[in-house]
Amino acid sequence: MLSLIIPAFNEENMVAGTITAARDALTSAGIAHEIIVVDDGSTDGTAEAAKAAGAKVIAHSHNIGYGAALKTGIVHAQFDWIAIIDADSKYPPGELPSLLTHIPRFDMVVGARTGKDDWATFPKRCVRRLFLWVGEVVTKTYIPDVSSGMQVFRKTIALRHLGRLGNGYSFTTTLTLAVILGGGFITYIPIAYHPRVGDSHLRYFRDLLRVGQILIQTMIYASPLKIFSMIGIGCISIAFIAYAAARLFPRYTFTPPLLGLALLITGFQSLFFGIIADLILREK
Repeated sequence: MLSLIIPAFNEENMVAGTITAARDALTSAGIAHEIIVVDDGSTDGTAEAAKAAGAKVIAHSHNIGYGAALKTGIVHAQFDWIAIIDADSKYPPGELPSLLTHIPRFDMVVGARTGKDDWATFPKRCVRRLFLWVGEVVTKTYIPDVSSGMQVFRKTIALRHLGRLGNGYSFTTTLTLAVILGGGFITYIPIAYHPRVGDSHLRYFRDLLRVGQILIQTMIYASPLKIFSMIGIGCISIAFIAYAAARLFPRYTFTPPLLGLALLITGFQSLFFGIIADLILREK
Protein backbone atom coordinates (compact mmCIF):
# COMPACT_ATOMS: atom_id res chain seq x y z
CA MET A 1 0.00 0.00 0.00
CA LEU A 2 1.33 3.36 -1.05
CA SER A 3 0.84 7.02 -0.19
CA LEU A 4 1.65 9.17 -3.22
CA ILE A 5 2.46 12.78 -2.33
CA ILE A 6 2.32 15.51 -4.95
CA PRO A 7 3.55 18.96 -3.84
CA ALA A 8 1.98 21.68 -5.94
CA PHE A 9 2.29 25.44 -6.27
CA ASN A 10 0.20 27.16 -8.94
CA GLU A 11 -0.22 23.99 -11.00
CA GLU A 12 -3.92 24.37 -11.84
CA ASN A 13 -3.42 23.28 -15.44
CA MET A 14 -1.23 20.23 -14.74
CA VAL A 15 -2.12 18.70 -11.38
CA ALA A 16 -5.29 16.90 -12.51
CA GLY A 17 -3.50 15.16 -15.37
CA THR A 18 -0.70 14.03 -13.05
CA ILE A 19 -3.22 12.66 -10.53
CA THR A 20 -5.18 10.81 -13.20
CA ALA A 21 -2.07 9.30 -14.81
CA ALA A 22 -0.71 8.18 -11.43
CA ARG A 23 -4.02 6.66 -10.34
CA ASP A 24 -4.41 4.78 -13.63
CA ALA A 25 -0.88 3.36 -13.42
CA LEU A 26 -1.19 2.27 -9.78
CA THR A 27 -4.69 0.82 -10.23
CA SER A 28 -3.65 -1.15 -13.32
CA ALA A 29 -0.75 -2.60 -11.32
CA GLY A 30 -3.10 -3.62 -8.50
CA ILE A 31 -1.43 -1.33 -5.96
CA ALA A 32 -3.64 -0.01 -3.15
CA HIS A 33 -2.91 3.67 -2.73
CA GLU A 34 -3.93 7.14 -1.68
CA ILE A 35 -3.01 10.34 -3.48
CA ILE A 36 -2.26 13.42 -1.40
CA VAL A 37 -1.80 16.80 -3.03
CA VAL A 38 -0.23 19.43 -0.79
CA ASP A 39 -1.19 22.83 -2.15
CA ASP A 40 1.64 25.07 -1.01
CA GLY A 41 -0.16 28.41 -0.91
CA SER A 42 -1.23 28.50 -4.56
CA THR A 43 -2.98 31.63 -5.83
CA ASP A 44 -4.81 29.83 -8.64
CA GLY A 45 -7.24 26.90 -8.70
CA THR A 46 -4.71 24.16 -7.91
CA ALA A 47 -6.57 22.89 -4.83
CA GLU A 48 -9.94 22.79 -6.61
CA ALA A 49 -8.47 20.98 -9.63
CA ALA A 50 -6.83 18.39 -7.39
CA LYS A 51 -10.04 17.78 -5.46
CA ALA A 52 -12.00 17.43 -8.69
CA ALA A 53 -9.48 14.81 -9.82
CA GLY A 54 -10.14 12.80 -6.65
CA ALA A 55 -7.04 13.52 -4.59
CA LYS A 56 -6.95 14.29 -0.90
CA VAL A 57 -5.89 17.93 -0.65
CA ILE A 58 -4.02 19.57 2.20
CA ALA A 59 -3.56 23.33 1.79
CA HIS A 60 -0.91 25.61 3.26
CA SER A 61 -2.14 29.13 3.97
CA HIS A 62 0.89 30.57 2.18
CA ASN A 63 3.86 29.35 0.19
CA ILE A 64 6.45 27.72 2.47
CA GLY A 65 8.48 25.60 0.10
CA TYR A 66 8.79 22.32 -1.77
CA GLY A 67 10.30 20.45 1.16
CA ALA A 68 7.71 21.80 3.59
CA ALA A 69 4.93 20.52 1.32
CA LEU A 70 6.51 17.06 1.27
CA LYS A 71 6.85 17.07 5.05
CA THR A 72 3.16 17.87 5.44
CA GLY A 73 2.23 15.05 3.10
CA ILE A 74 4.49 12.55 4.86
CA VAL A 75 3.03 13.37 8.28
CA HIS A 76 -0.53 12.88 6.97
CA ALA A 77 0.22 9.74 4.93
CA GLN A 78 -1.64 6.59 5.97
CA PHE A 79 0.68 3.93 4.60
CA ASP A 80 4.20 2.73 5.36
CA TRP A 81 5.59 3.45 1.89
CA ILE A 82 5.76 6.95 0.43
CA ALA A 83 6.14 7.97 -3.19
CA ILE A 84 6.73 11.55 -4.32
CA ILE A 85 6.33 13.09 -7.75
CA ASP A 86 6.06 16.63 -9.10
CA ALA A 87 2.79 18.00 -10.42
CA ASP A 88 4.20 19.63 -13.55
CA SER A 89 4.50 16.62 -15.91
CA LYS A 90 8.32 16.40 -15.85
CA TYR A 91 8.32 12.97 -14.20
CA PRO A 92 6.25 10.17 -15.79
CA PRO A 93 3.60 8.83 -13.35
CA GLY A 94 3.37 5.67 -15.43
CA GLU A 95 6.81 4.64 -14.15
CA LEU A 96 5.65 4.39 -10.52
CA PRO A 97 4.79 0.66 -10.69
CA SER A 98 8.28 -0.14 -12.03
CA LEU A 99 9.83 1.64 -9.06
CA LEU A 100 7.56 -0.20 -6.65
CA THR A 101 8.71 -3.61 -7.88
CA HIS A 102 11.96 -2.99 -5.96
CA ILE A 103 10.37 -2.64 -2.52
CA PRO A 104 10.67 -3.84 0.21
CA ARG A 105 14.07 -5.14 -0.91
CA PHE A 106 15.35 -1.54 -0.93
CA ASP A 107 14.63 1.23 1.56
CA MET A 108 14.56 3.85 -1.19
CA VAL A 109 14.03 3.67 -4.93
CA VAL A 110 15.05 6.72 -6.95
CA GLY A 111 13.86 7.52 -10.44
CA ALA A 112 17.16 8.50 -12.06
CA ARG A 113 16.49 11.08 -14.76
CA THR A 114 17.67 10.38 -18.29
CA GLY A 115 17.34 12.15 -21.60
CA LYS A 116 18.51 15.41 -23.13
CA ASP A 117 15.93 17.52 -21.29
CA ASP A 118 17.56 16.81 -17.95
CA TRP A 119 20.83 18.42 -19.08
CA ALA A 120 19.39 20.85 -21.61
CA THR A 121 20.66 24.18 -20.32
CA PHE A 122 24.07 25.20 -19.07
CA PRO A 123 22.82 26.35 -15.62
CA LYS A 124 20.97 23.07 -15.18
CA ARG A 125 24.08 21.07 -16.09
CA CYS A 126 26.17 23.02 -13.60
CA VAL A 127 23.67 22.51 -10.79
CA ARG A 128 23.34 18.79 -11.47
CA ARG A 129 27.13 18.37 -11.56
CA LEU A 130 27.46 20.19 -8.25
CA PHE A 131 24.79 18.07 -6.57
CA LEU A 132 26.32 14.83 -7.88
CA TRP A 133 29.81 15.91 -6.79
CA VAL A 134 28.60 16.75 -3.28
CA GLY A 135 26.72 13.47 -2.99
CA GLU A 136 29.63 11.35 -4.12
CA VAL A 137 32.15 13.23 -1.96
CA VAL A 138 30.19 12.81 1.27
CA THR A 139 29.08 9.21 0.65
CA LYS A 140 32.03 7.79 -1.32
CA THR A 141 29.54 6.03 -3.59
CA TYR A 142 28.43 6.44 -7.18
CA ILE A 143 25.09 8.28 -7.32
CA PRO A 144 23.35 8.58 -10.71
CA ASP A 145 20.81 11.13 -9.45
CA VAL A 146 20.96 12.69 -5.99
CA SER A 147 18.17 15.27 -6.38
CA SER A 148 15.43 13.44 -8.27
CA GLY A 149 11.87 14.50 -7.46
CA MET A 150 10.53 10.99 -8.11
CA GLN A 151 11.29 8.64 -5.23
CA VAL A 152 9.79 5.82 -3.17
CA PHE A 153 10.91 5.36 0.44
CA ARG A 154 9.89 4.03 3.83
CA LYS A 155 7.83 6.47 5.87
CA THR A 156 9.75 5.54 9.02
CA ILE A 157 13.03 6.65 7.45
CA ALA A 158 11.59 9.99 6.40
CA LEU A 159 10.10 10.62 9.84
CA ARG A 160 13.46 9.84 11.45
CA HIS A 161 15.13 12.68 9.55
CA LEU A 162 12.16 15.03 9.15
CA GLY A 163 13.35 17.67 11.60
CA ARG A 164 16.70 17.98 9.84
CA LEU A 165 15.40 18.22 6.30
CA GLY A 166 15.03 21.64 4.70
CA ASN A 167 11.78 23.26 3.59
CA GLY A 168 13.14 23.99 0.13
CA TYR A 169 14.55 22.01 -2.76
CA SER A 170 17.29 20.52 -0.60
CA PHE A 171 14.76 18.02 0.77
CA THR A 172 15.29 15.23 -1.77
CA THR A 173 19.07 15.64 -1.87
CA THR A 174 19.46 15.59 1.90
CA LEU A 175 17.07 12.67 2.38
CA THR A 176 18.89 10.60 -0.24
CA LEU A 177 22.26 11.25 1.42
CA ALA A 178 20.80 10.55 4.87
CA VAL A 179 19.54 7.14 3.73
CA ILE A 180 22.93 6.25 2.25
CA LEU A 181 24.93 7.45 5.25
CA GLY A 182 22.49 5.71 7.60
CA GLY A 183 23.22 2.34 6.01
CA GLY A 184 19.98 2.13 4.01
CA PHE A 185 19.74 0.33 0.69
CA ILE A 186 19.03 2.43 -2.42
CA THR A 187 18.58 1.52 -6.05
CA TYR A 188 18.32 3.86 -9.03
CA ILE A 189 15.89 3.12 -11.86
CA PRO A 190 16.31 5.09 -15.12
CA ILE A 191 13.22 7.10 -16.03
CA ALA A 192 12.39 9.47 -18.85
CA TYR A 193 12.46 13.16 -17.96
CA HIS A 194 10.38 15.61 -19.92
CA PRO A 195 10.41 19.39 -20.33
CA ARG A 196 8.03 21.27 -18.11
CA VAL A 197 4.65 22.19 -19.56
CA GLY A 198 3.78 25.81 -18.82
CA ASP A 199 5.79 28.56 -17.17
CA SER A 200 8.71 27.56 -14.98
CA HIS A 201 8.95 28.66 -11.35
CA LEU A 202 12.73 28.84 -11.74
CA ARG A 203 14.34 32.23 -11.15
CA TYR A 204 18.03 31.94 -11.98
CA PHE A 205 19.57 34.56 -9.67
CA ARG A 206 17.36 33.71 -6.70
CA ASP A 207 17.72 29.99 -7.20
CA LEU A 208 21.49 30.21 -7.72
CA LEU A 209 21.77 31.62 -4.20
CA ARG A 210 19.41 28.92 -2.99
CA VAL A 211 21.52 26.21 -4.63
CA GLY A 212 24.59 27.51 -2.81
CA GLN A 213 22.72 27.34 0.47
CA ILE A 214 21.52 23.82 -0.30
CA LEU A 215 25.03 22.61 -1.12
CA ILE A 216 26.49 24.04 2.09
CA GLN A 217 23.66 22.68 4.25
CA THR A 218 23.83 19.26 2.62
CA MET A 219 27.60 18.93 2.98
CA ILE A 220 27.63 20.05 6.61
CA TYR A 221 24.65 17.89 7.53
CA ALA A 222 25.82 14.76 5.79
CA SER A 223 29.54 14.76 6.53
CA PRO A 224 30.71 17.70 8.67
CA LEU A 225 34.09 16.19 9.58
CA LYS A 226 35.00 15.61 5.96
CA ILE A 227 33.97 19.08 4.84
CA PHE A 228 35.59 20.97 7.72
CA SER A 229 38.70 18.80 7.34
CA MET A 230 39.00 19.78 3.68
CA ILE A 231 38.72 23.46 4.62
CA GLY A 232 41.14 23.11 7.54
CA ILE A 233 43.78 21.15 5.65
CA GLY A 234 43.49 23.60 2.74
CA CYS A 235 44.06 26.63 4.97
CA ILE A 236 46.96 24.99 6.83
CA SER A 237 48.58 23.91 3.56
CA ILE A 238 48.35 27.42 2.10
CA ALA A 239 49.82 28.87 5.30
CA PHE A 240 52.82 26.50 5.18
CA ILE A 241 53.34 27.09 1.45
CA ALA A 242 53.32 30.85 2.07
CA TYR A 243 55.81 30.43 4.92
CA ALA A 244 58.10 28.26 2.81
CA ALA A 245 57.94 30.73 -0.07
CA ALA A 246 58.81 33.58 2.28
CA ARG A 247 61.87 31.67 3.54
CA LEU A 248 63.06 30.59 0.12
CA PHE A 249 62.24 33.71 -1.89
CA PRO A 250 62.14 36.62 0.56
CA ARG A 251 62.50 39.25 -2.16
CA TYR A 252 59.49 37.99 -4.16
CA THR A 253 57.03 37.18 -1.41
CA PHE A 254 54.10 39.53 -0.93
CA THR A 255 52.10 37.51 1.60
CA PRO A 256 51.69 39.48 4.86
CA PRO A 257 52.89 37.45 7.87
CA LEU A 258 49.58 38.01 9.68
CA LEU A 259 47.69 36.49 6.75
CA GLY A 260 49.63 33.25 7.06
CA LEU A 261 49.01 33.18 10.80
CA ALA A 262 45.29 33.83 10.23
CA LEU A 263 45.13 30.96 7.72
CA LEU A 264 46.87 28.65 10.18
CA ILE A 265 44.45 29.52 13.00
CA THR A 266 41.47 29.19 10.66
CA GLY A 267 42.67 25.77 9.55
CA PHE A 268 42.97 24.40 13.07
CA GLN A 269 39.62 25.95 14.06
CA SER A 270 37.96 24.25 11.08
CA LEU A 271 39.37 20.88 12.10
CA PHE A 272 38.10 21.46 15.64
CA PHE A 273 34.61 22.46 14.42
CA GLY A 274 34.51 19.39 12.20
CA ILE A 275 35.28 17.05 15.09
CA ILE A 276 32.63 18.69 17.31
CA ALA A 277 30.00 18.67 14.56
CA ASP A 278 30.70 15.02 13.78
CA LEU A 279 30.34 14.06 17.47
CA ILE A 280 27.04 15.94 17.69
CA LEU A 281 25.75 14.23 14.53
CA ARG A 282 26.66 10.80 15.89
CA GLU A 283 24.81 11.48 19.12
CA LYS A 284 21.54 12.26 17.33
